[in-house]
Amino acid sequence: MEYPILDGQLEVRQRGGSSILAGSFPYNRVATIRSGGRVRKERFKSGSMSWQVREFEKLQAEAAQVIQSTIEEAQKATRLEALEDALEKRNTHLLVGHDFNRAIADMRSGSLALSFTDDAVRFEATLPDEADMPSWVRDAVLAVRGGQLRGVSPGFNVPPGRGAERLVPEPGNPGVMIREIEDAVVHEYSLVARPAYSGTKLDAREDDLVAPPAHGRILGWL
Repeated sequence: MEYPILDGQLEVRQRGGSSILAGSFPYNRVATIRSGGRVRKERFKSGSMSWQVREFEKLQAEAAQVIQSTIEEAQKATRLEALEDALEKRNTHLLVGHDFNRAIADMRSGSLALSFTDDAVRFEATLPDEADMPSWVRDAVLAVRGGQLRGVSPGFNVPPGRGAERLVPEPGNPGVMIREIEDAVVHEYSLVARPAYSGTKLDAREDDLVAPPAHGRILGWL
C-alpha cells in the first residue's frame, strides 16, 4: 500500500458521555512526496477515496437482507459466512502510524463513521470509556491534543487501468508532473506526526458536537 500524508483537521470532543476523535483528509491538495531519494508530487481528486466504503455499505445491506430472508438455514449460514469475509476485506480502520496493532476504531465494529463531500473525507471515531481505553488510544488522544499528531495518512491501493490515476503538468511549471489520483481503494486512515499536504490544522477541545449521518454522500467508482 501507499501512504501519503496530509495535514488533517483532528479534534477530540465530548458528545454526551462519549469521547469522539474527528478528522478530515482534504481533496485536491498537492503534496510533495519524498521516497527512496526521489521526489514526486500528487493529489487526490474529489470523490477518489469512497469506493471501499461504498462496497462495505452494499455488503452490509445484503447481509441484513439475508438475515431477514426465509431461505433454508444452511444456505443462509453459508451466505452469511461469505459476507462476513467480504465485509472484513472491505472494512476501513483508523490507526496510529499505519500499525494494525494500534487500531483506534473501524467500520465493522460501528466505532468509525466516514462521510464524503466534494472537499474532503471526514471521519468520526467513538472512543472507548477511559477505563477500557488501550494505552495507544490514550496516547493518541494526548498527542492530538498536544499537537504531536497533526496529520492524516491513508493506506491505499490504486486499481490497475480504468483511468484510476494520471500525470498532469503542474500549472506554471510544465516541467513538473503531478500524479493525480482519481480512484483509490483506501483500507485505513492513520494519525501521523509529519504531514506532507498543507492546508489543515489540528485542534483538541471538548464541546458538544452535533452528530452527522453515519455516512454522507458517496462518490465512487464501480
